[in-house]
Amino acid sequence: VNGNGTGKLILNGQLLLTSAGNTDVRTFGNVGDTEFATQYSPPNYIRSRIGTLILKGNVGAPLGETAQNVATVGFDGNTPRRIWIASANGASVFSNRFLIAPLGADSGKYQEFRVKAPTTVANFIGQMRIDHTVWWFVDSGCLARIKTLNKGDSKTDIPVYMSGGGTTEVYGAASTQFPHKFILSNGVFLVNNTSGEATHGPVTVCASGVFGGAGSIRGNVSCESGGVVSPGNSVGTLTVSNATFAAGGILHWEVNHPNADKLNVLDVLNVSAGAVTVKVVNAGSIQAGTTYEAFGYKTLTGNMQDDIVVDVSGLAGITAQVEATAGGIGIVLVPEPALAGLAGLALL
Repeated sequence: VNGNGTGKLILNGQLLLTSAGNTDVRTFGNVGDTEFATQYSPPNYIRSRIGTLILKGNVGAPLGETAQNVATVGFDGNTPRRIWIASANGASVFSNRFLIAPLGADSGKYQEFRVKAPTTVANFIGQMRIDHTVWWFVDSGCLARIKTLNKGDSKTDIPVYMSGGGTTEVYGAASTQFPHKFILSNGVFLVNNTSGEATHGPVTVCASGVFGGAGSIRGNVSCESGGVVSPGNSVGTLTVSNATFAAGGILHWEVNHPNADKLNVLDVLNVSAGAVTVKVVNAGSIQAGTTYEAFGYKTLTGNMQDDIVVDVSGLAGITAQVEATAGGIGIVLVPEPALAGLAGLALL
């Protein structure tokens, strides 16, 4: 299907395509905005080079075949390429590889990927391969779940600008060690892999952004003023290579005796900018006088007593102390003197 780049193509029914052995099928090109209302099963590529590709249904391999790429998007001239996930029934499942990549001379341009209402969940149970700079928007109230991140080469200048106010979760190990560079402007970015590394490359958490989860990444985390690092989904451990907190950077910290959230830094933890806040956001049961480890590290840059502030404003009658642990920084939650005699009832 081809066109002159104007108008709009809308498919309201189910579209099933087979490649018949041809592994290089370009399905659509230059057709303007392209909207698939129910299920689209591509043998290889959607190449809608003008306008916006809107996927409103499930996308999967046709008739038992192994589909290779859900979408390859690029540019004509200065027109940005956009993919929108906008499922009419609230959820979409993408079972084959989803590819965001440049096309030849268009490699200097950015691309846009967006999960938008009425979608509640866009579940990518195949690969999400990002080979190109992309503005990654997940709207507030929406969730993009990714099983596996992939990247085709070792270029380090491939930023993924994350915004929109919604949540992106990576719940499996990356299939390559090639780095992505995530820049989280706002919204939530979770890594919840149970093996391997969810991502490779740095994560920058800007003001209004939250980076968290109970998984691990092979990369450095930089938390800017107003940015939040939030280990665990309830109580849990988030593991990173190195971590640097700017003044005003925040660690959200939850405790439920005998466990507590922990940011596990495999090498250097840098809090030397000072005014780094550990904000106690939730407490189940607490044992007064117990040291709960909030940070682990190999090397500390900065002074834990001077550079870290514990915010217990959400816990009435509690004060906090910062204590060194064996290879980490611990927090001791202590009842104020007036409540000390009631500690057994108030805290346990």
